[in-house]
Amino acid sequence: MTRSTHRSIGALAAGLAAAVVAAGCAGSSGSAAEEQSGAAGDSISAARIVDVETRAVRPDTFVDRLHMTGTVEAERTVDLTAQESGRVRELPAEKGTRLEAGAPIAEIDARELRAQLEEARARAELAREQWERRRELYEEKNAISELDYLEARSQADQASARVERLEARLDDKTIEAPFTGVLDERPVEVGTTVSPGQSVATLVDLRPVKVSAGVPERYANDVSVGDSAAVTVPSLNDGTFRGELTYVGAAVGEDSRTLPVEIELPNVDGRLKPRMVADVSMVRRRWSGAISVPQDAVLRTSDGFAVYVIEETEAGSVARRRAVQLGPRESDRVLVESGLEAGDRLVTVGQQQLADGDRVRLAESQ
Repeated sequence: MTRSTHRSIGALAAGLAAAVVAAGCAGSSGSAAEEQSGAAGDSISAARIVDVETRAVRPDTFVDRLHMTGTVEAERTVDLTAQESGRVRELPAEKGTRLEAGAPIAEIDARELRAQLEEARARAELAREQWERRRELYEEKNAISELDYLEARSQADQASARVERLEARLDDKTIEAPFTGVLDERPVEVGTTVSPGQSVATLVDLRPVKVSAGVPERYANDVSVGDSAAVTVPSLNDGTFRGELTYVGAAVGEDSRTLPVEIELPNVDGRLKPRMVADVSMVRRRWSGAISVPQDAVLRTSDGFAVYVIEETEAGSVARRRAVQLGPRESDRVLVESGLEAGDRLVTVGQQQLADGDRVRLAESQ
């Protein structure tokens, strides 16, 4: 190998070394730039601002209500049965008719019974006259024995009692409404032969009606007769009916674990019908000057429940998490027993995205 060749190889090696050094310097410069870029990104993340909506906490009245589902029932329902056998002769009232107490519902043929009654009355009159004569003979003239006198009186009494029995049977031939109500069922027609105990009609009293419901066992001691109740019927969709408890059971149901109660409602216009489903609401307790918040504003945590409130700092508005103790819930609100004070600004929208200490941008507040 010549001297010129050695010089060429040395120059090439020196050039490669310089290239490696330059590449290394370039790599170091890139890493520093990336670190600076990453640091800038972290700074932006730490300074994020969350848009929220807030509401001022104000004391107000809070009502804890007891809610139940019940069923509308007639105040009274009676199945009228025949007391005497015979053929149905007349049906003065049609189904669905509102009848006053004492109004006739069915007439059973009573011609034979009337004949027996006339005969019994005649016999009773004769027996009474015979007794009067014997009483005169015995008491004033002492012309007959005491036994004859007593037998005559007994026959007169028996004849009179028979008349009373036949009169009662004759009354039973007419089936009357025992109270004012609606004729709901009438399973017989004119000409039907009925026997004692056979159903002839069903009478329903719908003014007032009652709602039967069950109070959960844990609230059994919170209700009593006379308590007011508000009732809504989803199928009617036309307002609230007001009534009061007329019955509170003495024992909790073994299967349902509820205490049976009944609420009486006037039902003047007759809109409430038996077997309608009803929602019952009763005031269990009332607080004045209580603090309650929307349930959506409350977050569940590992330690219980918390809300976010706004704190004003030199850097701006900051969200602070507050642990709260909750009480009863009503509709979309919940009673806060501790953790909030009047005047606090509660975060009501955006709280799910917050962490303690986040800066916030306040939307229009209430």
